[in-house]
Amino acid sequence: MLAQGGQAMHPATAIISLPRGIVKIRNRWRSDCYIHIEHESLEASAIDMGWRSACWRLQPVDDAPFVQICNEWHTQKFLHVEQGSLSCGPIDPNWFSAQWYVERVKGTRFFRFRNRWQDRFYLHCEEETLEAGDIGENWRSAQWELE
Repeated sequence: MLAQGGQAMHPATAIISLPRGIVKIRNRWRSDCYIHIEHESLEASAIDMGWRSACWRLQPVDDAPFVQICNEWHTQKFLHVEQGSLSCGPIDPNWFSAQWYVERVKGTRFFRFRNRWQDRFYLHCEEETLEAGDIGENWRSAQWELE
C-alpha cells in the first residue's frame, strides 16, 4: 500500500474487536474534533457532547472485516466515497465504497479507517477539513479514538 508521495506504508495494524453500540469518533491530532453532521454536512469539529449528530454505529458487514459507519441521528446516512470524495448519505448496502476497515494504530488506543473500495483512502483531517484520501505514515490527523 502506498501513502502520499508514493511511500510504502509499514504494517502497524492488527485486526481488532470493535465496540458495539453507539460511539463518538474523536481525532487524535485535533483532539477537540469529532466527526458529525450537525449542520447537515459532514464535518470534524468541536461538538456539544449531547449532539446525536456526532453519534455513529459501526455496523459489521456480514463475515467480512469491514464496517459501515452509520449516523445515529439520521439513520439512513452512512460515510462513503461512491462519487470519489467523502460523503455522508444513503447507500446501497453492497457498496464497497461505504465499507471501512478499522485498523488499530500499533501501540496506541487509536484507529485508522481505510475504505474498502478505494483502499488507499483513509479518513483524515490533515487540511483541517474531514476527507478521505492518501495519508502520510505517521499522520495523527488520520488516527481516531472511539468513545
